[in-house]
Amino acid sequence: MKSIICLVCIMVFINVSYAKNIFPLKPSETIFMRSNIEYSDVNVGDVNNDKRQDIIVSVYENSLTKGSVDVFYKKKKKFSSKPSFSIQIKEPRGVVVKDVDGDRKNDIIINERKENLYLCCAKNDFKPQKYSDVNMRSYDLLDVNLNTFNKDMVSVLSAATWWRIAKDGTVKKTYIARPPSNVSGLPAAADFNKDRIIDLVFPTKLKVLIYYGPFKPVGVLTPKMLVKHSIIELKNKILSVYTGDFNGDSKQDIAVYQPGVGISFYCQKANMGFSNKASCCIAGKFQDIKSADINKDKRDDIVVIDSNLGSIRVFLQKTDGTFANSILDADQVLVGKKYYKLNINDVNNDGVKDLIVAGYGNFIDVYYGRK
Repeated sequence: MKSIICLVCIMVFINVSYAKNIFPLKPSETIFMRSNIEYSDVNVGDVNNDKRQDIIVSVYENSLTKGSVDVFYKKKKKFSSKPSFSIQIKEPRGVVVKDVDGDRKNDIIINERKENLYLCCAKNDFKPQKYSDVNMRSYDLLDVNLNTFNKDMVSVLSAATWWRIAKDGTVKKTYIARPPSNVSGLPAAADFNKDRIIDLVFPTKLKVLIYYGPFKPVGVLTPKMLVKHSIIELKNKILSVYTGDFNGDSKQDIAVYQPGVGISFYCQKANMGFSNKASCCIAGKFQDIKSADINKDKRDDIVVIDSNLGSIRVFLQKTDGTFANSILDADQVLVGKKYYKLNINDVNNDGVKDLIVAGYGNFIDVYYGRK
């Protein structure tokens, strides 16, 4: 009898341990970069149209390194050890991979820190074409479809600048005005009211602004032109916002990161709209935050790099729609290196989310998610 109990205990321990280890404890693959660099963004996309996901890294310029966007092709089971090619941009930030000109080949859109947008088309060997005059400091790029009026145009968003790119290479922009004007980070996008039209969430100093689409392609889009907008008022500084189903009710919710508080979750009410009271909060200080359903339970989870860059922490959404209370209570912790930026995507096309992490200085680690 004792042996049976012991066996059951061992099996339970194994199952619990495995459940917590969503990702392997060591990288499945490592790409070594140039030394002494800083990263602006790490992205994933099929750049060479071979139905394999490639890795795209924005390398920020510092005193020792010129800025560039480096592309690493997936070669059968592994990524290339050196960049397959590089696009020279002085201070690149966000990167989006998609077919801009309609030739069924993916192109690259790059946002530069000093007010420039670059369009790099595959048919031109990814030679960057520059578009300027943004009239504001540019943030990372958000790949979001706001083109309900024209399906032939590609749409990306940088802070409050909506870029519309036509197949002939023409680029037009709309400035999305919002009160107050002090944006504190890149907006997030989701269909909150289930009308099949994308809505936007803007973080400002002490308010979260929810703007409901559709969005009109005018020179300046003001709140009066919008179908509806609402506000979540908070007491602490807001740094960034994220969207996802954070309570398992199939509605899109909002996660807010406040440096003095942590990650707070604001869920939609039954009649739509949001409460000013958070449903739960993960206390802690974080460097980079991403949300995705990483364990395939149809609930969105949170993956972060902590503020001292020393660990990657995974927070799984519980069945009651809550998360761990603190950074110390993460469901899985990956340690051993100094991390900087992360991305969640399925890079080996097995239906399971993977982690792509830029390490401070000279490497990209890939953690393949377990089935």
